Amino acid sequence: MNNLSIIYRKKHINYIMKWVIISSIPGILLQSYFLGIGVICQIVLGIITAIISEVFALYLRKLSILTELKNYTAIITGLLLAINIPPLSPWWLVVIGTSFAILVVKHTYGGFGQNIFNPAMTGYLILLISFPLHTTYYYYTIDYNLLDYTKNFFNDLKIIFYGNQNMQTLLMQHNFYLSGLNKLINLNMFEVKKLIIFITEILRRIEIYNFLICNKWKLINLAYCFGGIIMIYRKIISWHIPIAYLFTLILCSLVSWLIEPVHYPSPLIHVFLGQTMLGIFFIATDPVTSPITKNGSLIYGIIIGLLTWIIRVYCGYYDGIVFAILLGNLIVSLIDYHTQFKITIDK
Repeated sequence: MNNLSIIYRKKHINYIMKWVIISSIPGILLQSYFLGIGVICQIVLGIITAIISEVFALYLRKLSILTELKNYTAIITGLLLAINIPPLSPWWLVVIGTSFAILVVKHTYGGFGQNIFNPAMTGYLILLISFPLHTTYYYYTIDYNLLDYTKNFFNDLKIIFYGNQNMQTLLMQHNFYLSGLNKLINLNMFEVKKLIIFITEILRRIEIYNFLICNKWKLINLAYCFGGIIMIYRKIISWHIPIAYLFTLILCSLVSWLIEPVHYPSPLIHVFLGQTMLGIFFIATDPVTSPITKNGSLIYGIIIGLLTWIIRVYCGYYDGIVFAILLGNLIVSLIDYHTQFKITIDK
C-alpha cells in the first residue's frame, strides 16, 4: 500500500484517471477493429458492473457515493478487466470478474489506495483459473462454418448474450473433428482422443507463433504503447517500470533465443505477445500497487519482466504478465521499505 498523499501530491486523482482512459482509446479502437464489436460490448458490461458494484460497496460502508465515483477508479477497473476478456466470451464472465475485483479485492482492503493487489488483474486471474477455456480462447478459434450464421455485429451479440454459444461452438468443433478423424483411421475412441490431444498441442504452438507475428497484434500493442507514451509525456506515469520491464524481457528472451532458437520465442514475439503493452503501461504502473520511488520502480520492473519471461517459457500461460504483476504486488512494500530515503539523527 502506498501513501496516496505522495502519489497525488501534484495531480488530482480524477485528472490522472481521465488521462489513463483517454490514453487507452487508440488501443481499444484498434482492438475493436481487428477483433470485432465484442470488445466494446465487454467494456460496456465491465464498466456498468464496476459502477453498480462500487455503489453497492459504498452504500454498505456508508461512504459518499458521488464523491468516490468522481475519481473514475471503478470505471478503470471495469475497463482494464474487460479489455483482457476474449471479445465473444459470455456476458456473465466479465460481470463475475469485475464484481469480484470491486467488492472483494478493492473494498475488502478498505477501498481505493488500500488494496495490495491490482483489482482488475486479480479479477482476471480468478476468471483465468475458474474458467480457463472461456478466458484463453479468442473468437478467431471459432469455425463459423459450423454455425447457421456468419460473423457480423448482431450475431456477435447473440454469441455473447445467448446461451454461451462460444463454448458450444468449441465443443461442436471438437466433436466434428473427433468424429471425422475416427472415421479416417481404425482406432478406438480412447486412442483417437489421445492422438487429438497430441496433435492439438502441436497445432496450438504453431498457431500461437503465427498469430503473434501477424500485423494486427503488433498494431494493437503499438497502439497501447503509444497511449503509454502519452501518459509518460503528460507525467501521469513515470518511464521507470515500462523501460525496466522491456529491457529485462528483451534481454532474457534474446539470450535464450540465441542459445536455442528452436525452443525459445524471439524477443519480437515476447514484446508483442497478447496484452504486453497494455500490461506494462496501464496496469503495472498502477500507483497504488507499484513502488513510489524511482529505484524501487526500476527493481519492480525488472522483477515482473523476469517473472513474465519465466512464466511464458516454462509454464502453460503464454500471457504471463498477469501472474507477474500480481506476484510483484506482493513485494511492493518490501521494495519501498528498502529504497525510500531514510533520515537518521545522531544523538
